[in-house]
Amino acid sequence: MKLRPAHTTDGPLLLAWRNDPAARLMSLDQRDISRKEHEAWLAAKLQSEDSEIWIGVADGRPVGQVRFDLLEDGVAVVSIAVAHAARGRGHGRRLLLAGIERQRLSLRTLRAQVRPENEASLKLFQGCGFCETSRSDASVTLERRATRPTGR
Repeated sequence: MKLRPAHTTDGPLLLAWRNDPAARLMSLDQRDISRKEHEAWLAAKLQSEDSEIWIGVADGRPVGQVRFDLLEDGVAVVSIAVAHAARGRGHGRRLLLAGIERQRLSLRTLRAQVRPENEASLKLFQGCGFCETSRSDASVTLERRATRPTGR
């Protein structure tokens, strides 16, 4: 799995992954996102020093994205999306682990929030060393220590 930083030109691809019906069904926010809303969101994320978005590339094709959003001192939320056509091939695990290794934020803890019925994502995060820290009807929170102290 190769990673590259996301760019504004990735907007249509990221939006397609975000609005994929199966992805929306398992997302905490299940709304269909408009192009205009997504473009504003992406521009803000790409300009922020507290966010990183990486595009995973396998066999020369983009297969997914992993994003890190710094919440508070040393804690970042990790989000991942795998393209519909690339699911079931282990890309999610490789993408997540490569992103964790590549990210440059100053982190001590990685946090993921997953819908309880999203068994594939729960299995993915747990298989990458995340442990459940809380659960509600709406989401499961999983955390793991950052593997190395990093900084910009």
